[in-house]
Amino acid sequence: MNRLAVILILLLGVAGVFAQSPREMYPPSYISFEIEQLTFDLSDSLMVFDGLFTFSNLSALPEIEDIYFPILVDNDQAYFDSLSVIWTSSGYPLRTIKQKGGFWFTLEMPDRSMETVRIRYQQKLLHKQAKYIVTTANSWAKALVYASYEVRLPEGKKVIHYPFDTPKEATLAEGKQVMSWEFHDFVPQRDLFIQWE
Repeated sequence: MNRLAVILILLLGVAGVFAQSPREMYPPSYISFEIEQLTFDLSDSLMVFDGLFTFSNLSALPEIEDIYFPILVDNDQAYFDSLSVIWTSSGYPLRTIKQKGGFWFTLEMPDRSMETVRIRYQQKLLHKQAKYIVTTANSWAKALVYASYEVRLPEGKKVIHYPFDTPKEATLAEGKQVMSWEFHDFVPQRDLFIQWE
């Protein structure tokens, strides 16, 4: 093989390395998404979201992972506001970067740890329905160990589309009807959608 051919092969190899996305150039993260516990407090014009998200890092090293959290904004739901993202253990806020369709936050987890993040926000509803993207949990390539969903609606509202099968429990609390669902080893098949009148 002549000298020019060797140089050309080396240059193509270097070009291939620089063509990779930054994410592909770093080792995979060992952070895993384990549990979500979500509450949707609804009225005819507002959704108040309160969610607990538990992550684990089972590696022997600290890990950092950028997480994108999508929030549906469309003709039925306006842009979100009053965003709060905190560690539940310390109450310390996580840095966020907002976008129209959601926001980014960074998990920094010590070795062999399990941490919970609390995310709250609200969205104006333009119709008597609410949507939430659940299926992004599948991007972690494993089932959620546990998932719970609670929907609160003003007393007297009639649900015409449930987000999942008929709720196991339907109770009244503080002038609200409360519906809840629980799942183990959960792989969401569709996004959450509830409609009422």
